[in-house]
Amino acid sequence: MRVLHLGDTVGASLAVALGYFDGGHRGHAALLEKTVLEAKRFGCESAVFTFSHLPTKSTLGLFTEEERLAFFERAGIENVILASFEELRTLSPEKFVTSVLMEHCHARLALCGFNFRFGYRASGDSDLLLRLLPESFVLPPTLYEGEPISTTRIKEALLAGETVHATNMLGRPYTVSGEITHGRALGRSLGFPTANFTPTTLLPRHGVYKTEVFLDGERYTGLTNVGVRPTVGGRSGARVETFIKDFSGDLYGRTLSVSFLSFLREEKQFSSIDELKAQIALDLQQL
Repeated sequence: MRVLHLGDTVGASLAVALGYFDGGHRGHAALLEKTVLEAKRFGCESAVFTFSHLPTKSTLGLFTEEERLAFFERAGIENVILASFEELRTLSPEKFVTSVLMEHCHARLALCGFNFRFGYRASGDSDLLLRLLPESFVLPPTLYEGEPISTTRIKEALLAGETVHATNMLGRPYTVSGEITHGRALGRSLGFPTANFTPTTLLPRHGVYKTEVFLDGERYTGLTNVGVRPTVGGRSGARVETFIKDFSGDLYGRTLSVSFLSFLREEKQFSSIDELKAQIALDLQQL
């Protein structure tokens, strides 16, 4: 997969998927799948046109930039064209299609979701895209429980601890990754050694989860706490702390991925360390 920036030489004509793709959910996957199929049908190469950095939002995203590119590559996309939001924010919708897509990106057709907006103040819509680039395609919404899947809905589900709903909309369990750092070794002192890291993506609701843990291509079962650990003094910021079942070894400095399967209980402050240890033992019985 080639990663280009606006202004780089494209070469071949393209079938171009348009969007932020900030969630990597089933609707996004459907759009990428259709893009690959249409590229083959028209004898083009498949491509994604997206922003290199998304406009500032009130919550963290569901993807790192590396994960977003990996999502494109897994879908079979051949080219990713990254553009600066600031560079294009004042461009009219018509100019975006004719100058950016058709002239610079050599777009034979473009594909977008039913609610995609573009151009200055998001004044362009799919109807305008079809008028200017007639062979384009607009995907209908992908539904879950009767409503369109969206990144906003997935974030709301995660922040409510509704991991099953998030999984059904994403098409996979929500996963966070990070480099394991040294903590205060409190888990080890309790008899439950844990791996700790602070991801740069959205954290779900504070609490304890049954998780899948991936390390160096191997899969393990995990018990994961998201939060500030109030019983043992807490931290200034929330982090992920995972006990990995049937694993022993040094983890510091390695990258861990944690997939959230089910919410077990809220994070709470216990009256004593012994009470905390007893609760963790009960939590482990649910794995």
